[in-house]
Amino acid sequence: MHIQIVLAWVGLVITEAQLRGAKTKAVCGRAGGDADDMHQSIVHGSPAKKCKWPWQVSMRSLRNGTARHFCGGTLIDKKWVLTAAHCVMSMNECTLKNLEIVVGDLDQHSEREAVEGTSVEHSVLRVITHPNYSKTVAHEYDFALLELKEPVQLSDCVGLACLPDAPLAAGTKCMITGWGTLSSGGHMPDIMQEASVTTLSHEVCDQEYENSTISASMLCATGLSAKGEITDTCQGDSGGPLVCKEHGAFVLEGVTSWGQGCAFSGYPGVYSRVSYVRRWIDDVLAGKLPMPDAAQGSFGNAMWRVASGPCVMDNASCILSPNYPGNYSDGERCKIAVNASAAVPIDVKSFNTEDGYDMLLVNCEAYSGNFGPEGVTPEQNILWESDTSIVSSGWKICPSGR
Repeated sequence: MHIQIVLAWVGLVITEAQLRGAKTKAVCGRAGGDADDMHQSIVHGSPAKKCKWPWQVSMRSLRNGTARHFCGGTLIDKKWVLTAAHCVMSMNECTLKNLEIVVGDLDQHSEREAVEGTSVEHSVLRVITHPNYSKTVAHEYDFALLELKEPVQLSDCVGLACLPDAPLAAGTKCMITGWGTLSSGGHMPDIMQEASVTTLSHEVCDQEYENSTISASMLCATGLSAKGEITDTCQGDSGGPLVCKEHGAFVLEGVTSWGQGCAFSGYPGVYSRVSYVRRWIDDVLAGKLPMPDAAQGSFGNAMWRVASGPCVMDNASCILSPNYPGNYSDGERCKIAVNASAAVPIDVKSFNTEDGYDMLLVNCEAYSGNFGPEGVTPEQNILWESDTSIVSSGWKICPSGR
């Protein structure tokens, strides 16, 4: 089973009425160049043309000074990118600092577009995953929204994809795009790729994946190249768009999610169906949903509180790892919200974790083994993460003077 990506770039459709009364309003769905010339690409596809798909974004992780593409996404608003939840599930406030969103790019390994001003890097303010992601069915509700710190500037190479108003019919011809590998386990191309696919009915897809569940939040699609080869997304295409032309504009109907292999016969690509979560998307963009748990609740007289996860705060306002002084468990996650205005240095009463693997992040510094954050004044959320092997007695940290 592979995790895939598709990316595209948005354009603008301006009606006569909009020209008369709303010239500055962002509109969506027009691809650059000749978008009706649907070359085959991704797996068994071909390179896209510059600025052809202006809503396409590249998600890149910055490591050792080098930014590497790992997932795709779609620009749906000047400050919002829609991608796949599985692309961002391992991220936190600290790793978010190393996430770059690149808009307007074509060649992922060239600086030409950046020098010319065609492509621009953006930072992410916060990540919101769908609350039902994989809760009852694997890969279900595979959606995440990224809020950018600054709005993008729309141009010929940077635009917004339209969002669907109704479910997409089976048999619709659509486009997938991205920098994913050209074969399962293969290499990523320099130039963004494109391919045409056709959507399948839920019944047909369910039959193809008889050993997996195809839920109502999923959409399947597959295609053939001019040579008769199967077109599909692949590793590195996850989170990117499947767009379909409707009434002259391209509409984001799917988010690349998963599949069995890449371009395997009898196993179409599976996408998250955007129309199924349109109300959730609208509510997030309109600010109608509550902020993440770290921003909610009252601190009372304490400098911190447990915002999520199985960590515990005792009557002395000390925070304890799960089951302390007994061993914590594998795969734990805690978020400790900090009232920075009332923060004082930390007094470490006990600290014993698997060195280098089970970590407490304070001010984005990792503490593990027997080395705790003694004397450190927390300035932001504290995070606890344990991996899937070897546990220890954990830790107890208190505000100094307690």
